[in-house]
Amino acid sequence: MLKNALLVTASIIVGAGGVQLLHAASGAPAYSIALIDIKDEAGYKAAVADVRKRIADHGGKFIITAGAAGGMGEMTSPTGDKVPGRLVVSEYANMDAANKWWKEVGEQDIKTLGQHATLHLYFVEGVTK
Repeated sequence: MLKNALLVTASIIVGAGGVQLLHAASGAPAYSIALIDIKDEAGYKAAVADVRKRIADHGGKFIITAGAAGGMGEMTSPTGDKVPGRLVVSEYANMDAANKWWKEVGEQDIKTLGQHATLHLYFVEGVTK
């Protein structure tokens, strides 16, 4: 009976680890979505270059940079909602990679940018490619 209980427990542990491994390797990208309203243009511009480099160093790829303050694309709201000054979408290999950036440098990066802008940041898991 003890042997069976140990076998069941070991199977559960191995199974849970396998699920985590499959989830990490599933190929589902993760996206960070930042809605930004800049309050101090010069301060933001001075800080954002270092933040962009750290995002790239952590595997982040810029997909969308739209709006004012150096955004590369136009941004509108077909429903008439207020459009943020800037919208930035970055892609990571998976949610683990996005969370790694956040834990290692992202939280401090956002606090730094927050001195110059009102910023809302979201992580979203994408559809498996």
